[in-house]
Amino acid sequence: MHLDRRRFMAFIAMVINCASEIETKLERIRMVVVAAK
Repeated sequence: MHLDRRRFMAFIAMVINCASEIETKLERIRMVVVAAK
């Protein structure tokens, strides 16, 4: 299975973007939990 490099790089960028979004959401949730204690 051969992917062209541009599509592969776009896919990696998308994954990194999703991961960073999830991370910021987790940070926010953690802050709320800490504040609630």
